[in-house]
Amino acid sequence: MPHGPAPHTDGQHRRYTLQDGEASSFLSPIIGGTLLQCRNQQKETNAMDQASEMDITDLHVLHDLAIYNCRTRAEYTSLIYEYETTIRTCTNLQIAREATQLAAGLQKLGIQKGDRVIVTTLNCPEVVAAYQAISRAGGVIIPAMPLLKAPEIHYIATNSQAKAVVASGADAAERYLENLPDVSLTEDDPAVIIYTSGTTGKPKGVLLTHRNVVSNATTNSGTLPQEGEQAPVEQRQLAILPLAHSYGLVALNVSYLNGALLVMHPRFDTTAVLSAIERHRITGFAGVPAMFVALLYAPDAEQYDTSSLVYCVSGSAPLPLAVLEGFEKKFNCRILEGYGLSEASAVLTAHNTEMVRKAGSVGKPIAGVELLIVDENDQPQPTGQPGEIIARGPNIMREYYQLPAETESALRGGWLRTGDMGYIDEDGYVYVVERKKDLIIRGGFNIYPRDVEEVLNRHPAVLESAVIGIPSERMGEEVKAFVVTREEIDAETLKAYCREALANYKTPREIEFVPSLPRNPVGKIDKKELRKRHEN
Repeated sequence: MPHGPAPHTDGQHRRYTLQDGEASSFLSPIIGGTLLQCRNQQKETNAMDQASEMDITDLHVLHDLAIYNCRTRAEYTSLIYEYETTIRTCTNLQIAREATQLAAGLQKLGIQKGDRVIVTTLNCPEVVAAYQAISRAGGVIIPAMPLLKAPEIHYIATNSQAKAVVASGADAAERYLENLPDVSLTEDDPAVIIYTSGTTGKPKGVLLTHRNVVSNATTNSGTLPQEGEQAPVEQRQLAILPLAHSYGLVALNVSYLNGALLVMHPRFDTTAVLSAIERHRITGFAGVPAMFVALLYAPDAEQYDTSSLVYCVSGSAPLPLAVLEGFEKKFNCRILEGYGLSEASAVLTAHNTEMVRKAGSVGKPIAGVELLIVDENDQPQPTGQPGEIIARGPNIMREYYQLPAETESALRGGWLRTGDMGYIDEDGYVYVVERKKDLIIRGGFNIYPRDVEEVLNRHPAVLESAVIGIPSERMGEEVKAFVVTREEIDAETLKAYCREALANYKTPREIEFVPSLPRNPVGKIDKKELRKRHEN
């Protein structure tokens, strides 16, 4: 039980540090306050027997997803956490119970509706419980990558005016399927503020409502069991995406609805992943292209039985076709590519297992989402013609937190400006060709870096590549490629290879060989850093 700690006061805002493994080392020197140790209470309860009926129409706020999971399924092992020699197993009801205990503790420590609570730790069961708990207490979740440095965490804490707490259980915590007293949330209340990676300046806080995150979860979950149906746990998914990222969060939320068993790792490691696939008979996982590249070229992959894999989902960045084809051939597992961004609660388009998969496409818009391709004057583009992707639907963010001008610009006319260039084919499939800001204009000709990267990545000597535009007095911009190789090759040979498949003006004028490509915390190639490297 809490012992009535005096909170640290900074101006008008009371703040507590978050005690959860590595999290306290990030927050204690920045926010200050009293460290609180969470002592979980294990109480048996018959709340499931007393649960009222619940169906999909009752899902309104974030923690409803976990409640729905408990009420439509028997108690089952929903999470296995693995890190080195540590293995922890949790059931869906155990996590729900701990979440309610923590929510009660948060309330006793002064967390009120609308208060922001930072969660910054590597993937672990406590993160899952903390997300549920903050929602139950009426707070707003602020996920923060644990890889961020102290000044970056300080910025997020200051900008969001957050309180960060882990507390012990409280009276009546056994009512883990019920809402806590005196907390009334609506679908339009804030649920999460996710700070972007800051590739164009300071990170922006993407404010998502409960409607946003719940609609994105239900749309991506497939067919749901009805009240009383005890569907067997058939999906065994690896949870290797950071839960502090919008992509990892939506994957977690979907698991509540489809009843998947999650095998969670705190960080991505190829050997640990391959071993887990074999031991737990993993059926699939959501990942980013860097993960599929690492697994495709893992030298010891053949030592593991990965035959249980059925399909994987790729997002966050374009997946090179050479990687998609190589991974599917090596692991006999389909990759379903999708597309989205934090401002859309993570998912705008997807392939599902029943639709025809078009390689290079990111699928079709998910239910409830409208997409348009427009030119620089916001006029719709014809079928097959590239332009900026704009979107609207129930999953689109409410605002950039405390940034009204940026919000107005991004949501102009009720449509989210994604900043991504793409086109839609005659069958309604969406193709993302490039970030708008990454488009290269050489002598008046548009060059999409992905077109060049696809050609480079097909060469047997190339592991991966990234293409940027560099300043040119004569042409405005020239094409430069950063290349990671598997075997020795010279730049002129690669240029000649590119000229066989690309127009001369698209062929890289410069090729720089590097041992690796810089990436942001979720694994996306950081082209801002590559531009800095070229300038320096």
